[in-house]
Amino acid sequence: MPHITFVHGIGNQPDQSFLLSSWNAALFNGAAGKTSRWRGATSSMLYWADLLYSSPVPDVADFETSQFNFTSGEPIQILRSSNEVEFISGLALKIGGTLAAAEFVSQIPLNRAAAGFSVERVPLPLWGKKYFLNLFLRDVHHYLFNERFSPRPGETYAIRDKIRERFRAAVQAVSDPLHIVVGHSLGSVIAYDCLKCLPDMPAISNLVTIGSPLGFDEIQDELRPSWSREDGYPSKTVLNSWINVFDRLDPVDGFDPFISDDYMLAGKPAVKDIEVTNEGAWRHSILQYLSQDAVRNALVDMLSQKKF
Repeated sequence: MPHITFVHGIGNQPDQSFLLSSWNAALFNGAAGKTSRWRGATSSMLYWADLLYSSPVPDVADFETSQFNFTSGEPIQILRSSNEVEFISGLALKIGGTLAAAEFVSQIPLNRAAAGFSVERVPLPLWGKKYFLNLFLRDVHHYLFNERFSPRPGETYAIRDKIRERFRAAVQAVSDPLHIVVGHSLGSVIAYDCLKCLPDMPAISNLVTIGSPLGFDEIQDELRPSWSREDGYPSKTVLNSWINVFDRLDPVDGFDPFISDDYMLAGKPAVKDIEVTNEGAWRHSILQYLSQDAVRNALVDMLSQKKF
């Protein structure tokens, strides 16, 4: 039976079962998500928020924005090397600049000639932007630099090692060769890292990256030596296709949304970049992305592929 494995992104999350049901509802509902088109596909959530956060998000009414009310988005206190300093400062400049640009661009009407045209806008206040930036930098740093972290007393994990272990186990648990991995935000980096950089990694049929920061040089540098621009495509583990979905006003992928020229196969583009437009100023929402017909139709096409 075809299977879809979701990999969530940065920040604290609701408990695993609620998170999976929310992603399923966003993806499978709607005209383009009719059950008959999904060939009986099952799904699961690769959950890793518990490795960086002490307990799940308690208020699940609007978990994608409610987490901005918490105080856990503190900046990283200790950077041990010049490489870590360069990594954090480079990402901070790009993400921070994109956040500012997103708010400015969202105020410009799509059709300036239309009198009285209103633009839906859901701006993040300054403290919210600062929180998001701190949260993004901390989670990405702790993963890529394999930070040892204690989310609860008596529990300490090397973050990258532990998440990689969970990813490998999740892929090994799927027996059907038609296996699609969908990674959002940092989840896309986790999926790519495991599929490209881990030795003896089981193969999947398709990869979908959404709202991904894989276009950032700083992240690409931490994926070396397995990654290179000319041979970045994980051809040994992604047997059919890889699509990358972005919104230009998403602060996580907006700085460099096109990755087909960064993850080539034998020097030729192999990733298909797909642009969508989410609503409002906060464009990083996975529930908005999964509700896009372009995403649903791409997944339906993947479920119809026969080659492996």
